[in-house]
Amino acid sequence: MAHAEVAAALQGFVRLVADVSDRSAMAPRQALAAHGVRSLPTLLFFDGKGNETDRLVGNQPASAVIAAAAKAAAGAP
Repeated sequence: MAHAEVAAALQGFVRLVADVSDRSAMAPRQALAAHGVRSLPTLLFFDGKGNETDRLVGNQPASAVIAAAAKAAAGAP
């Protein structure tokens, strides 16, 4: 799958990136801890109500990202 298909699937989503490279910055680390992120990369998907609908850990194929985005867009748990 092309990157364009992933970009299209993620249209309408809000992207939040936590830069954990600065060890003195506490906010990104607190956000990761609050969501139970233990390894990078981790993609979290939430529905419109803020409920986590999917979690992808590690490098994932485009098809997995597209499926997770569709699940979140549908509001599926």
